[in-house]
Formats: sequence, C-alpha cells, structure tokens
Amino acid sequence: MSRSAFKSVVYHGYLRLGELDAVPANGRGFRFPDDEIRIHRISPISERCPPLSILQTASSFSVRCKLEPPSPVEQPNLINLHASCFQEFKTAVVLLDEEEIHLVAMPSKQKKSPCFWCFSVPLGLYESSLGLLNLRCLAIVFDLDETLIVANTMKSFEDRIEALRARIARETDSVRISGMSSELKRYVDDTALLKQYADSDCVMDNGKMYKVRVEEVPHLSDSHEKIVRPVIRLQEKNIVLTRINPEIRETSVLVRLRPAWDDLRSYLITKGRKRFEVYVCTMAERDYALEMWRLLDPEARLINKKQLLNRVVCVKSGSRKSLLNVLQDGNCHPKMAMVIDDRSKVWEDRDQPRVHALPPFAPYYAPKAETASAVPVLCMARNIACKVRGYFFKDFDGNLLRKISKVFYEDEVVTLPHSPDVSNYLKSEGSGYITNGTANTPFADGMHRAETDKRLNPLGEKHAVDVCGIPVKETPDIKSETSQPTITIIPNIVGPSASGTLMPSQNLKNQDSGESLVLDRPPVELPAANIQPQGGRPVEEDSNIGHVNSRSPNPGSQQSDKKRRTDIKIIFAPNSILLEWWDRLDQSGHDYISSKIGKLASLLHVEIRFSLVQALAHFWNPMTSTFVFGRHELVPTIEEYNVAIGVTPITKLVRPPIGLKPESVLARFLNMKANEIEKVLKSNHNSCPITFLVEHYAYPTEQSMRQSSRVFLLAFFGFVVFPYSSKAMNPLVAHLVGQVCRGMNFTNMILAETFLSLTRFKKNERGSLHAPGALLQIWFLSHVKEFGFHMDIHEINDHTHPIKKFLEESKSIPERSYSEWISFLKNIAPTEILWHVRWTRFRVACLTHQLDNPVPLMGFTGCTSYYPLRVIRQYGALQENPPPLRSDLFQFDLTQKDLGESQPCTYQTKVDYIESAWHDCRPQEITYVEELQGQMKEHHASLEYINRPVDPECLLSIPDIPVKPTQAALQAQIEQLKRERDEAQASASYLALQNKRLR
Repeated sequence: MSRSAFKSVVYHGYLRLGELDAVPANGRGFRFPDDEIRIHRISPISERCPPLSILQTASSFSVRCKLEPPSPVEQPNLINLHASCFQEFKTAVVLLDEEEIHLVAMPSKQKKSPCFWCFSVPLGLYESSLGLLNLRCLAIVFDLDETLIVANTMKSFEDRIEALRARIARETDSVRISGMSSELKRYVDDTALLKQYADSDCVMDNGKMYKVRVEEVPHLSDSHEKIVRPVIRLQEKNIVLTRINPEIRETSVLVRLRPAWDDLRSYLITKGRKRFEVYVCTMAERDYALEMWRLLDPEARLINKKQLLNRVVCVKSGSRKSLLNVLQDGNCHPKMAMVIDDRSKVWEDRDQPRVHALPPFAPYYAPKAETASAVPVLCMARNIACKVRGYFFKDFDGNLLRKISKVFYEDEVVTLPHSPDVSNYLKSEGSGYITNGTANTPFADGMHRAETDKRLNPLGEKHAVDVCGIPVKETPDIKSETSQPTITIIPNIVGPSASGTLMPSQNLKNQDSGESLVLDRPPVELPAANIQPQGGRPVEEDSNIGHVNSRSPNPGSQQSDKKRRTDIKIIFAPNSILLEWWDRLDQSGHDYISSKIGKLASLLHVEIRFSLVQALAHFWNPMTSTFVFGRHELVPTIEEYNVAIGVTPITKLVRPPIGLKPESVLARFLNMKANEIEKVLKSNHNSCPITFLVEHYAYPTEQSMRQSSRVFLLAFFGFVVFPYSSKAMNPLVAHLVGQVCRGMNFTNMILAETFLSLTRFKKNERGSLHAPGALLQIWFLSHVKEFGFHMDIHEINDHTHPIKKFLEESKSIPERSYSEWISFLKNIAPTEILWHVRWTRFRVACLTHQLDNPVPLMGFTGCTSYYPLRVIRQYGALQENPPPLRSDLFQFDLTQKDLGESQPCTYQTKVDYIESAWHDCRPQEITYVEELQGQMKEHHASLEYINRPVDPECLLSIPDIPVKPTQAALQAQIEQLKRERDEAQASASYLALQNKRLR
C-alpha cells in the first residue's frame, strides 16, 4: 500500500464487501470518514452511456481518489460489485454531506482485481444527467416577454396610445408620421378587442363572434386554489384573451403569441420523444409567468404539471439571470443548456455564451418583421437548437465516448477527454440580429413592469398586491412620457381568505444455474437483500422491470411471510441507438436489411409493456409448451411469427454455434483481425459492447454502406432478437447472423429461444427473456379481442403488416397494471379470446413430427419443441382433444461447459438429429370451420374438448397479486359514498319533519 493511501472498509448496507485502498488522484489525497466506504445505493442502469462519460460531462475531472485492493486476496463481493457495475453501466453511490461520491468500475491494464475511480458530483446531478444523455436530450431555457409573447392590459394600451399621439404631434417627418400612425391603429384595434372581451366575454372579429371558453387552471400544489378563467383564442391572429382574476373584469389581458411558436414547440417534443427539457426564466411576477406559460403550453407537454413550479423561475428586477439558479436541485449542468432570450446581457457573464439572442418580438411597431424573412424567427431558433443538439451529441459520441472507452484505471485523470459544451456550438449574438430595422423600437410593445391602473383596485388599497408583473424591456428610445405606475392587482377572493393573484410575462463464472448460455455470463447482481433495486424506467407496483432485481413484498403486507415473488427479467434494448444507426443507412441499406429479416426491424419502434410480458410469463407451462389460462391454451406458432415478421417459410434452419471461438466468429464477420477482437472481448467480460459497433460501423460512407448494413443486422440480432445484456452482446450471435445473411430460417430459433427462456424461468423461478419480447407482446394482444379486432389486415404488403398495424393501433392497447394483467389472465373467458388472429389466414401448417410428436425447435442456447395440435384453433380449425405429451423429445441445453473440446461432435450429432426431424415435419392442409353455434362457437372447439377433465399437466402456480384499485376507481367509490351519505341525510331530514308534523 502506498504511504499516501488510506485503507477503507467497504459496506453495502450492513454487508461488508471487503477492503480497498484510497489512492490519491488529481495530485491530492482523499480519505473517507472513519475509513469506511458506505454504499448508499446502486445507480440506475445507463442505457447507452458509460458512467465515466456521464460523470465527466456533469462534473468534469472531479475525481477525489482511486480505489484498489490492498492485497491480491480475492474478495468475491467486491468482484461481484465491480462486474455488475462495469457490465451494466452502473455506479455505487456514497453520500457525503451535500455531494455524491460515485464509485466507477474501471478496467485495468495490470490488475485482475476490482478497481474504481471515485467521482464527486452534487446531489442528484448524476441521475438527471444520465437521463438526459441516454435520451439524447439537452435543456432549453425560455424568456417570456418580447421573446415568446407580448401582453397588454387596457391601462398599458391607453398609455401607449397616449404616448404615440404625443410623438406624432411633435413629429415633422411625414414618413415617420405614417409609420407611427399605422402603429397607433394596431394599438387601437387591439384595445377595441380587449374592451369587447372585458365588457361582454365575447369579441367580434371579421364578422365572426367568438365567445369565451372556460379553462381550468390545474392545481400546482395544495396551496393553490382552483381557478377557472374565461379565455378566447383567436388562432389565426395568434391572440389570446384571458382574465388574470376571473372575478375582476379590469384584469383582462390581450396576449400576442410569437408566430411559429407551434413549430418550435412541436420540434421540442415530437411523437412523445423529448429533445429538450424545458425551463422558463423571466423577470415577470410568478403568477403572471405561470399563466403566460399555460397559454403557450396548454396541454402541459413541455413542462408537466408536477414540475411546473420548479421549472418556471422568476428573477427580481435589477438582478441578473443565472443558469445555476434555473437548473436548481441538480437538474442539469449549465453546459448542457441553451437559452432563448431577446437579451443576452441580462444573463450572468458566464452564461452569456450559451444564450441565443432573438430580436425582440414587436407585433405593433414591426408587425411584418416575423414574416419578412423566408424563415420566421422562432423557426430559425428551432433550427439553431436542432444544430446545437446535433453537434453536442456528435461530439459526445464521436469524441468523448470513443476516448472514454480507452481509459484505464492506471491512467491520469487529466488525460480524460473534455466533455462537450453548448457554448461551443452557439455563435456570439452580442452584435444582435439584422432585424429589418426593429432593433431599436421606440418602446416595448407589451406592458412595462409594474404597469396597471390604480382604478383596477376598487376594493381599496389594503386588498391590493404589488406583484410587479411585467418586466420592463429597456430600449434606448423609451420616452419620459410613458408612465410606469406600480401594478396593483385585486386578489381573487374565495371565501374568507384571499389567495395570491396572477398578472400580466455503463470474466466471471455464471452463478445462475438456471440460465443455459453458450457464453459465460458475468454476475449481474449482488444478493437482492443487500442492493436496492434500481432501473431506468418506472417500476409498476411491485413487479421488477428489465435488469431490476426481484422485489420483495412490503414487510408490512399480508404476504411478508410468504415466498418472495420473482418475475422474468426483460433486457433493455438500445433501440434509440439502433434507430439513429438505421437513419444513417440509405435506401439500399434498408432494402438489404428488409430482404433478410422482413419487417422485423420495425420492432425498434415498439414499446414493450413490461407489466404484460412479465405477467404473461407466469402462465407459461413447460410441460405443454403453451400458455395456459385456466382451461384455455395459446402459444405463438411458427406460421404466426412468419407472417408477423414478414418472411416466407424457409426449410434450411439457422444452426447454433458449436465448437467455435467467439473472437474468431466475430472477427470473420466484421472482417477484422482476431487479436483485435480478442482485446475488445476480454476488456468487456467476453462480450461485444454496442459502443464498439457504433464507433466502427454506425457512420457509413457510400463505400461502406453494405458493411454497415450487415453489422446493423448483427447489432439488431445481438440486442433485440437474442439479447444478452443491455450494453453488450454475445459475439457468437455473429455466427447466426452470417447464416441469416445467406437466407436461412431464423423464425424457428426465435420461437425456440422464447420457449427456452420461459421454461427456464418457470423451472428455476428466475431468468431473463433472451428473445424479442415486443414480438411476443404483439402476438398475444392480437389474440385478445379487446385489442385484436383493431389488428384486422385484409392484405399484407410493404405498407400494411402486423408490426406496423400494431404501432398504428397502440393507443387501443388495454391499460392494465401488473396485478390487473395477472387477474385478467387468471379469469379470462373464451369470449374474450380471439382464437384466430385477424391479420392472416393459414392454408397449410406444420402441425406434428411424424405421427403425433411435437414439432422440434432449434435454438441458440438449446433445443425444445411445441404442440401446434394443442392450439389448432389458432389456425381456424376446430379444436379437438390433443395427443399425449412427449415433453422430453427434442429437449437439451447448450452451455459453455457442455461445449468443451471433447464434446462438440456429440452436440453436432444432436443438432443434426433436430434438423432432420424438422425436415420430417410435412405441412398439412388446414380445414376451416366457421359455422359454429353456442359453446362450440365461443371455444372454437368440439364439445368433447370443452367438457374434457382438466389435464394435471395444465395446473400452474400463479402468484397471488391483489389488484390495486386505480385512482379513478377510488374516486368513484368516494363519490358513491358521498351520494349514499347525502341520501341518508335527506332521508333523516324527511323523517324528522314528518315526526314533527305528527306531534
């Protein structure tokens, strides 16, 4: 141990993991309190960015120390922690006062023991930065007045009209008089509109009557009372009329929205995908700012209601705006944020390089300034935001991620690559825009700060609130004639107390014996009791999601003494990375991929309903190789999957990799040297990371387009079709993809891996789904009448196919929680099942092997079989009693241990036998039955089948999950109880009255 190193004991909760030496970094030492490293939690999994890249972006070069074992003695718990964090892009978090110390698992050139770097970041900043970087998202801060809106009250209109008339009277230049007269007319016209609205709650514009529509202001906190405002929106003119205090007509405001705001807003969040996290920073009074933002974002899509109070930041007049103040509570680092404002000088000096300054919005002084250019001002702002985001993440991917992947534990901290900064991609706007002469407007078109008439205070001075609602837009030509009295707002008094008012501007042995993999699996988790479950998605109820550890019941629940429930793990696929890769391929690349895998690439757009897939896994029966719902059975068939994928039946099967070296297989596919690939695999626990493939192949040139398309197929199969982990793929998948590129049948293997994963989960009560869960989801929902009727396809072609149809109809998917899906599947009735999917009709199908044997399925990690005759009604035929089971036929697993040098021939013989058995499965004609009545129609089965005794092999153990009532159901119960109470009170009152009369 170095003299300057401090030995520390590492704990996770109460579990002692081992000892590590804290070695100085950055030229200075660091000592943990009491020489104890107490891990508070494990960070969420990062979908695409190694933790080191996130920390370097959020808190550059802030490495407190390095951690390494004091001796070569093996410490299993620390090895597990290191492997889990390194493989799944997680960190171990230690809390010290107002900062977090993140233990980052580092690869080492010299040491074979677990080594860490300790990064210091402010509380909460790592997780928020993780979310932004994984989603390819930045922060954007908007000013309001004269940037996005201009607002006026009757008083501010009158002041401007008076000031303009005085200037016209003094002016001698006829050209200037004409310009000011036109400006005056625009003020007068809008004053008339506002007066109509204030007096009669309606306006007449171009011969059309517009009446107010009531808009309810959402409750932002318990202290905010319910407010309902009368609003008129003149969409064609970008005008909104609102009343700050609904009870006081004099608080009516006319708001002009800057043209092209809808275009900018649509870009910020398109198809539900956020490109920027939105904030507001204004010098306006808070309540006014909240109302103006509500008008700009009425559906709360840019800032949701729960975030609004923290995301709208108001700065006192005379103070300077600060990104650190706006991005409070560790929401984002300033270098990941850009500002849209009409003035950069109001921002602190360090923030000004991140400000994109717009010309002030002046709809009265220069109404044509917004449309004089071919590109409106806000569209230009949208384009600049798009370019800033593009350059930021191009630099992040192409520079930071690429260099971070080559950083080792022994490297100096100062050699870390610099992280991107928004200011690097924004040109200085200090000199302003060329604004068609609008840069020096004589005075602001909207209200000045603290501007309103005292006569708007009829209840007296003691009821007035000085809210200083509108910021003054200081311009050089503001005349002294323009009055600037203090705003006094009449509060909206509801009941005895008056509320505040609003007013206008990131190679160990597999420890999971239940998992049969060709590749050794690194340990993924520590004992569940010692690590808090973490994940990158919200966890629904108590079900685990993705790599989330199995959750134990609430200690206080009735099930606390029962066996812990586990769910199958769904492996996150880096869909967003693959979609960006897909977008970089040209049409020839798309055509090549489609010619090999049909429409399967569309799965990248499908969102997996984890609650459904995890609930469905509990109903899998390994004995029957079907999903069993009471007396009903369903199972995906080869024919259904062929149609859904969009491939024609092919006889030649993809074969599993037996007796092959991973580095040789991958090197051959990628046309690289085996020793180079071996280095990559060794540094990633014998797996191939997505970052390696993206760095070398995801940015194709015209000459490398075909190779990029082939490697895209490799990544797609490695992370979506046969996922190994969310960040790295099994290199032996390259053997499968090579066969797919030669036109071999892979549907058989998808089905096999789906069934093998489900069987291992049910037998061992643990495991992951190493198959495309999205495809399983589409298949199942197509058999649920509630959704299946929406999947009606008359003719399948390039433009209409099951996956695309599913995406189009996804809004019709039943919204159920995990417990609700369990309950639904337990009690599903035959009338709720669509036995035959609506998107195809089967004329022939492989139903048996030879007589009544099951159909063999050759997988990647083993072989299995299934019984189409048990679900023949899925083909449209009448369901009859199935043949006896032979579940041991064609069953075996392929593990790394089994594939030793003395074994390959044995398993090659087994695979040859399976393939031969597959060729013996002759397609049979399907006899459709349509004219059925009663029970036979409901079950699409014979009466003998319907009345058969329950097969012992069909009995399943399903977790008993109580259904939690939804918010709507609870509200309905409350309302019912209220009605019953009211009826009881009315009845009691009636009886009391009758009794009084009788006396």
